[in-house]
Amino acid sequence: MSRDRGESADSVDWLAAETCTEPVISPSYYTTSDAVISSETVFVVEISLTCKNGAQAQRNNEDVSDIKPLFTVSVDHRGAWSGPWVSTEVLAAFIGLLVYYMAFSAKSNIQA
Repeated sequence: MSRDRGESADSVDWLAAETCTEPVISPSYYTTSDAVISSETVFVVEISLTCKNGAQAQRNNEDVSDIKPLFTVSVDHRGAWSGPWVSTEVLAAFIGLLVYYMAFSAKSNIQA
């Protein structure tokens, strides 16, 4: 009796498994570095796995705790930048007051 692919989801004896030989894993990642306009950090990982023999795999409805990791990705996230310690408006006001004080002091010394 021949099995047809559309016959049943639990009849998998017609499937053939192929092992991935010489896997090459290429991870890349992105993290946000600016927290001025956002309140949370975003972390995105893209993983590319290629096999020398072209094997492909798909996991569907599998318990995550049963899956053993093939590799880990180390990410150096130095935190998000939340802007300068002093706002530009405060710095501009301080510089303006400093210039005014220096000019007023110079005027007083000249008139004295």
